[in-house]
Amino acid sequence: MSVTIPPSASTSLDRAARREKARAFQIEMAEKRAKAIELRRAGQTYAMIGEALGCSEQHAHRLVKNALATIVSDPAQALIEREVRALEDLEKRLMRFLDVIHPVIQGGRVVTDTVMDAAGLPVIDPRTGEPMQMPVHNVKTTLAVMSQLQAVHESRRKLLGLDKPTKVAAVTPDGKAAAAPMDEERLAAVLEMITQRNTRKVVDMGPIDVKPVDKSPDFGEKTTN
Repeated sequence: MSVTIPPSASTSLDRAARREKARAFQIEMAEKRAKAIELRRAGQTYAMIGEALGCSEQHAHRLVKNALATIVSDPAQALIEREVRALEDLEKRLMRFLDVIHPVIQGGRVVTDTVMDAAGLPVIDPRTGEPMQMPVHNVKTTLAVMSQLQAVHESRRKLLGLDKPTKVAAVTPDGKAAAAPMDEERLAAVLEMITQRNTRKVVDMGPIDVKPVDKSPDFGEKTTN
């Protein structure tokens, strides 16, 4: 009795086999990188490392380079994760500040206000029969906490690289906007204008009659006493 495997099941098996093959390859490469960096620390050349691992000298160099990059990136990633956790803890503490009332204190006493209902009438406290009083919330404290929360969010976004690069406009030292760069056509026109200004025009004066000049010194007539 033959069993026919549906195409979907066959595809799933192929995917599982490819994933397992890729996982095995990743493990093999990780082991090679670890061995390559170990041999490099022992002072062996890339040619010797390649011979020990059964690969070329260039591949041995790539293995060491990738291993060094992993050694550097792993602690950096761990530091980022630790900083993110610290920011999340700080955020939770700040959020607890927003859930409570921070009363206004004047002259050592809590400032209160009468609680009003929807009709604008004071709410009577059933225990005392007097209008119910509630502490006046200090808005400045809330704003300060919200400002700190915003700073926490900005720090976390920078750590995770979520913000887009900021485009900074070029300015002159006096703060004015710098001139936009010229395109090729405009630059060629400016260079042509400068060339024409600096080029001296040669005028044809025709043949020039040059007469010889006696340059011998004239000492005058000699006189005898």
